Amino acid sequence: MASKEYRFDESTHTHSIGGIIVPGITTVLKPLYDFSAVPEHILKASCAYGSAVHKVVELDCLDALDVDSLDESLRPSLTGFGQWLRDFGFSKSDFIVEVPMGDPALKFAGIPDLIVDGKAIIELKTRKVNMLTDPLQTVAQQNLWVKNGGARVKEYAHYVLELRQDETYRCTRVNTKDAWSKFRRLLDYYWIGQEVSAWKRV
Repeated sequence: MASKEYRFDESTHTHSIGGIIVPGITTVLKPLYDFSAVPEHILKASCAYGSAVHKVVELDCLDALDVDSLDESLRPSLTGFGQWLRDFGFSKSDFIVEVPMGDPALKFAGIPDLIVDGKAIIELKTRKVNMLTDPLQTVAQQNLWVKNGGARVKEYAHYVLELRQDETYRCTRVNTKDAWSKFRRLLDYYWIGQEVSAWKRV
């Protein structure tokens, strides 16, 4: 059950718990990313395309997608998603889709892409799998989900589903034993950084 202390402001894409801004999972993982070699215009275009693909899948799962009005550049991802559903035996009705949630104890939040309760965490990507960051992202999503009332089972399967522009997909299982401990260390690192920043303002 979601915490009454948690709030998500969609207009600013910020998470708060008890009125205090807390980091999303991507923010916690930021020290592991390096986009310095990517031109800014390419990075912005890639982010915009990825966001659009996420929205297409979300609307499709909720049976709210107007396929006829869909931009041609997004149709291949939808085709790949449909093929993945058939190959893996999932139904759109199986998914908990894009639900914001937070952890009041550990003070972080996130919006998992797709969850099959008790079975799987699926992270959608328009890029190749990243075994440095993706296992940490999905294990953090699992822990958020369980903390917010999801089924407590021995193991969820963590998948990164890459939806490609040639109408194909690549689905990679990314469970690793040390993912949660690494995420916790990064989360501690984030809050230590916030504390040090506060010292500087005194």
